[in-house]
Formats: sequence, C-alpha cells, structure tokens
Amino acid sequence: MALRRSDGVSGGGSHAQRAQQVAGHVQVFCSRHAWKWQVAYPSQFETATDRAHRGQAKIKSRLVGAANADEWDLPPKPKWMRWRTYHRAAEKFDRYEAILDAGFALVARLTGRET
Repeated sequence: MALRRSDGVSGGGSHAQRAQQVAGHVQVFCSRHAWKWQVAYPSQFETATDRAHRGQAKIKSRLVGAANADEWDLPPKPKWMRWRTYHRAAEKFDRYEAILDAGFALVARLTGRET
C-alpha cells in the first residue's frame, strides 16, 4: 500500500493538520484532533450494561489463563498473581456485577415481572 503526503488541509480552521491519503482511494488519515467527534473509542458508544459485560469478560480473560472461562463466574487466582491484585480484580468484577443486577432489576420493574 503506497501512502503519499497531501498538501491539502483536513479539519479546517486553526486545527489544520497535514493529511495522508492512500493512493487510489479517497480515505484520508488525520489526527484525532482534526476528526474531533467523528472518531471515538468503542466504549463511548456502549451503554453501562455493555461496558459492564466487556469489563467482566476482560477480567475473566486475564484470570482464567488456559482454562475454560465459562466454568466460573469469577475464576480462581492464578499462581503467578499477587493476592492484592486478585482482590482488586474481584472487587472490580463485583462492581460490574452490581451494574448488571441494577439493569436487570430495572428491566424487570418496567416489564412488571419483579420476583
């Protein structure tokens, strides 16, 4: 893939940035500053529930190692991990669980299916 410099300005105004353009394509690569609100992290478009699911999955993947992640709600501490680090991960996992429980309770209340 060949890149070439373009003397064109992207972003406009005082945030003028040099842009690179892929030869033969119209896609322009700019800095985050030039794109402003058009470029964001995936978590910025997720709900709190989605972020909680993603956070729990990240913690489980870090703790589970080569074992099956679906066997545990929260996997046991790996041998190489310090207890303090494991307790921090467990507390964070519990905070995500509380967010998910609050979301489920809200849905149950709105649908009239409280238990």
